Amino acid sequence: MLLFSKVAVVILSIQSFSQVDGLTCLQCRGVSSPRLCKRVADCGAGEVCTVEEVVNEFEETEYHLGCMSENVCRNSSSTDGSTTCTYCCNNDICNHVGCGGPDYPVNRGPVCYNCVNPYPSGRCHDVEFCAQDHECKVRGDIVFGNMTFTSTCVLKDTCTGSNIFGKRFIDVAGPRCETCCSTDVCNRECKQILQSTTTTTAGPTTSGLPGGGLVFQWVQSVLNFSSEYSNPNWAASQVIGAPDVYPAYGDIGQAWAAASADRINAQFLEVQFAQNVHVTGIDIYETYHAGGVTAVKCLQSGSYVTLWSSNTTQDINTSRIFSPLLAGQCYSNVIRIEIAGVDYWAEIDAVQLRGN
Repeated sequence: MLLFSKVAVVILSIQSFSQVDGLTCLQCRGVSSPRLCKRVADCGAGEVCTVEEVVNEFEETEYHLGCMSENVCRNSSSTDGSTTCTYCCNNDICNHVGCGGPDYPVNRGPVCYNCVNPYPSGRCHDVEFCAQDHECKVRGDIVFGNMTFTSTCVLKDTCTGSNIFGKRFIDVAGPRCETCCSTDVCNRECKQILQSTTTTTAGPTTSGLPGGGLVFQWVQSVLNFSSEYSNPNWAASQVIGAPDVYPAYGDIGQAWAAASADRINAQFLEVQFAQNVHVTGIDIYETYHAGGVTAVKCLQSGSYVTLWSSNTTQDINTSRIFSPLLAGQCYSNVIRIEIAGVDYWAEIDAVQLRGN
């Protein structure tokens, strides 16, 4: 028979919680100290981070960490005699301390996401305690047509991204973003689209690949389009330049949307880039109902040459960079993208042309 000598208490880290949506909290069961937990979870609306101190069947003190409704936390009390303390707080990973557990050391590096295998957005749940001379890093790559991320701790003076193009992933769309940061759990995703230089204009940039000559270009102008929902929001001109929406997903006015969503009227977009190239690849940034592109064509000698086409469409409810495998050859700076008639708005944020 267990004899509990502690008194169950509930500790609120502040007197009054404000409404908090989307906290990232440590989530572990049975750890010997809250600060040793190395797993995280995204909490729902109205939930806060929590620590529960319990006495297990071996009369040992251990801690359960996770998310809890704010209202439940306010009214929490021990129901089984084993919970001796409940602590709640409303900042990211604030439940690393509580119920008398020690805080993180003063002299430390950041707590970083640490998932070395590619994961979709929001699917990394492991963290690592980084050294003082380290910072957090996240890198985004296209894997089988979908954006994935890898995250880790790296030495501060190595976190430059300068060697990205040397890895020669270009032919299969390659790395798309890389971010380094120095605050706790800051490396969940990256949003800065990689370029071979720091420019974000619509003009061409040449990569540092051995031998040179590979050019990356954003749309410089829109030549023609089937329709647009409105102007300036959802106008065809929204595809000009680098992405404004990606990697966000949703019906957002900084991407192009057709005037109507129906199965009768197919849509198209004809765009021009600054420089003629031998086309080797194209990246289409789809940010709402991805999967509707049916053809990519290139203007050559006054007529369009089909580089890729498909009779199959999908309704993908996440943003993605679509990089179809192109067939045939074309030397041009004009591309036509065709979208099937669908009963929802399929939106395109930006288009990048690759060639030499």
